[in-house]
Amino acid sequence: MRRLLFTGFNAFGQHEFVNGNAADCNAGFSELKAPFSDKNQCTISIAWRYSALAFGRKLWLRGLLAECPNECVTLEAPGDIKALAAGDTHCLVLLHNGQLYRVKPNLKAELLPVRLEAPPRSNSGTKRSIFGIPKVPELSIEHIACGSHINVAVSSENAVYSIPSCLHQFPGRQFRVKQLECGHEHAVLLNGNGDVFTWGNGLRGQLGQAVLKVEEAPLLVEALAGIKKGTCLSDNSHCCRRLAQCGHIRLRGPLHLGPQLQRPAGSACDEAGWLAQRAHCLSAAPAARPARVWLLHKVRSFRR
Repeated sequence: MRRLLFTGFNAFGQHEFVNGNAADCNAGFSELKAPFSDKNQCTISIAWRYSALAFGRKLWLRGLLAECPNECVTLEAPGDIKALAAGDTHCLVLLHNGQLYRVKPNLKAELLPVRLEAPPRSNSGTKRSIFGIPKVPELSIEHIACGSHINVAVSSENAVYSIPSCLHQFPGRQFRVKQLECGHEHAVLLNGNGDVFTWGNGLRGQLGQAVLKVEEAPLLVEALAGIKKGTCLSDNSHCCRRLAQCGHIRLRGPLHLGPQLQRPAGSACDEAGWLAQRAHCLSAAPAARPARVWLLHKVRSFRR
């Protein structure tokens, strides 16, 4: 039997529990009350003041939606929901048919279609009618992510959107997006080959690029090239990436460790882990408030 468990901050009533409502679950996990079904996919996304939960076509928004905690609204989408991306001001809803919708988290919530700019070209070639008239390919979205000041989507044609504008299109259908994440003002993309691309506000070094600046389009993180990556995560002003060779890397706070960061002697950090740190710290300013870096390698760890 499938169960949905939660731990952490719940002062706004973002989650309803099976055994009563608890304001704080930091002591352990509590089971959420949810209409589970073996036939429908469960999708969940959490913002700071509300949570979005979807089963099949049903969408629940719960939390501080207007004035009081524990407020809840229920919506029904035109098709089965594939993915959710909850942000501060709205929630993106992606259907299995590739259609994208947005909804504002309030008591009068309504699903509104998102109209995106057409990509400059099609990777599948131009199709024509029997009269030779070019057919406009139907836009289908595959991945979505939502941040405080950036909302991104990737289509089946590998077109990258800063909703609703098309920023970039990766050439060739062999390019496959594996994961897409958003932070406060930046985005991280991981493809099927393990390459990491970042764009957005990189003035705090969160893009992992050699120059601290704003990148308008996805740019390859050269410092991580050739290193196999499993997953990538992104938060307000930092990124986290899981490297298959070394475990987990976690960075907190403004990334001002500086380019002089050296590989710790006698630590559990291997070459892949050290390169990942360098990707974040390259060309950053000297440490005024050093960030904390944790690298978990099997059961050993170090703290810098």
